Amino acid sequence: MNIMQEQEHLFHSTRILCRYNRFTSRFQIFVDDELKFDRLLVLLGKTGQLSINGEKYDVEIRLLPLWRSRLTRQGEVIIDELLEARRRSSIVQVVGGAVFAGIRMIFRVFS
Repeated sequence: MNIMQEQEHLFHSTRILCRYNRFTSRFQIFVDDELKFDRLLVLLGKTGQLSINGEKYDVEIRLLPLWRSRLTRQGEVIIDELLEARRRSSIVQVVGGAVFAGIRMIFRVFS
């Protein structure tokens, strides 16, 4: 299990690398190997802006109930999910927790 999750995107011949450190909750976005966005995600989520090729873009990160990180520009979604692996693991955790809670409830009712 890796502590650092990362995913690379190509947007108009620009390389965008997104990193999330699960141990420190630090989320970073590199644009052509230059750090453009760096936040600690300790509460529910963060928003911010970054500049790509002189144009401003918005970064939206939501932690609960399911992970969501996206890159938008003037309300238009540019990259729907910056970290697909993080999104999948949050879905698995929520579904697994719900199944486990359902099983516990069934055992309590029939005990």
